[in-house]
Amino acid sequence: MTSIVEIGKTNFDYTQITNAIFRKCTCEQVDFIHANLKNSSFNNTVLTGADFTGANLQNVDFTGAHITDEQLSRALSIRGAILPNGTIARGQNLLKNDQFVHKSDGVMMQRINLANFWNSSLWTQSNVELETRINDEISIALHGLANNGTILKSIILPLTFNSTRMKLTNDMKAIEIIVKLLKTPSNHRWCDDIELFIDYDSNLS
Repeated sequence: MTSIVEIGKTNFDYTQITNAIFRKCTCEQVDFIHANLKNSSFNNTVLTGADFTGANLQNVDFTGAHITDEQLSRALSIRGAILPNGTIARGQNLLKNDQFVHKSDGVMMQRINLANFWNSSLWTQSNVELETRINDEISIALHGLANNGTILKSIILPLTFNSTRMKLTNDMKAIEIIVKLLKTPSNHRWCDDIELFIDYDSNLS
């Protein structure tokens, strides 16, 4: 685990600096563009003007750090990060309620273009993760699709499971989720209880 005591204006663009500890540092105007900072700590660090555009901030500890919401919004992912106020970031759900397409009675589908969320050259060891809180009311199939729509990988979530994951590959261009209602959901906003994330460089979890 790397421990960094003090740094000035530095360029960490496109670097792998996971599990690093920036403890009580002043990191003003430091560039972390497209850097992989997964599992690192910026505990009580001054990050004024630091650029996290496209950076992986999964599970990063920002407890007491001086950083703005605008800076965090530029990151590739903040899922699991501890924010300055102590809350845990959920990250971006790739599924959108208004994007489900009805295929037949009780069956809905949504397709996500991976190019909008994942660069296979930068994040070579990544998984897509599905989580649900209503597994007894729905059946879920997860497909990894090639550019022509061919199914490359397929996972059926067992009714007794709340989550699953699929490894992303270079030839995978889209993720398709098919939801079949087994009974009338108790929550009319059941879509909110299904979440899809990308775990970037998941081998570093």
